[in-house]
Amino acid sequence: MNRLIFNILLCIFITSSILLNAQNSYSDKKVNFTGGHITLKAALKILSDQTHCVFSYDPTKINEKQELTISKFYKLTLHAALQKILPKSIQFKFTGKYIVLQKSEFPKTETPVKALVTPSKSVLPIARTETRTAENISQTDVVPILKEDSTIQQTKITATLPVSKISFNDSVASLPDFQPEIKTSVPDTFKIIKPKSKSVFELEFAENNHLATISTHIGLNGIYSIISIGSDYNKSYHFGLGAGMSFQFSKHLNMNIDLIQYALAGGKSFKLKVRAATTQFSPMVNYSILRRLKLFAGPSLYLIKTKYLKGNPTPDLGKYVGYSAIFGIKIDLTKSQKTKI
Repeated sequence: MNRLIFNILLCIFITSSILLNAQNSYSDKKVNFTGGHITLKAALKILSDQTHCVFSYDPTKINEKQELTISKFYKLTLHAALQKILPKSIQFKFTGKYIVLQKSEFPKTETPVKALVTPSKSVLPIARTETRTAENISQTDVVPILKEDSTIQQTKITATLPVSKISFNDSVASLPDFQPEIKTSVPDTFKIIKPKSKSVFELEFAENNHLATISTHIGLNGIYSIISIGSDYNKSYHFGLGAGMSFQFSKHLNMNIDLIQYALAGGKSFKLKVRAATTQFSPMVNYSILRRLKLFAGPSLYLIKTKYLKGNPTPDLGKYVGYSAIFGIKIDLTKSQKTKI
């Protein structure tokens, strides 16, 4: 019989030693943390990944999404790291590889208060001092001083919880219940949202009765510059620079206003020493038929000035003002903006 008792005690001792060593081995493991703003859940996951421990807690009592500000540390024990990371309202306990988190509980207290009470009609306001805890509120109520003649009594009063009920040892007139106003200052948080810039990068193929052109539009937020190369159907080539604006009306419909200055740059007329300058103004309506493909059309007003180089008897060939319809297609080459999650 004594041998059996000895074996049982020996098993209990060995089991306790193993559990204690396992607990100590996890609590003494070294961990690192880079620091910064992080949620409680993410911080616990970092510690769990480094030590292979398991955290156990009730998510209805512990807010795992609360944000913490943690300074960086290196080669701290897991026990010391938890003391540094966890708020003071959360306690922890090692059980092997399991770490149990629970909210601190504060005992209820009753505070005896002495007050001077005498019957009278005039009543001074009740002064209350309050201490908020995680689960209850302990209060000290001071009963008003009531004046009459020269008789003054001292009465010992004990306030009991909840706040809405107050009991007195001596017979005292009942006092009206009221809910104390508790003001909690919450710092205002401001989130600055920067407006997103929308870039413009398009390739355009256009045609009217005096020029067929290939143009690029490069800009930002609806304002862009234009580089264009065109032909006037007479084996002559023009180079143009300009600017434009875009106005979005809906997802598929928008309007462009372009102003371009062309100069004769090569071809048959250029070899004959003719020089020409063309100013073109074109308001156009665009319609998206695909995500990156638009059709456009509109009127085109233009002014053409031509002349010969010096040495010709009639250098100035005059000016010509005209209008026509312009139409074509545009290809959107803007890089797609990826949404980060």
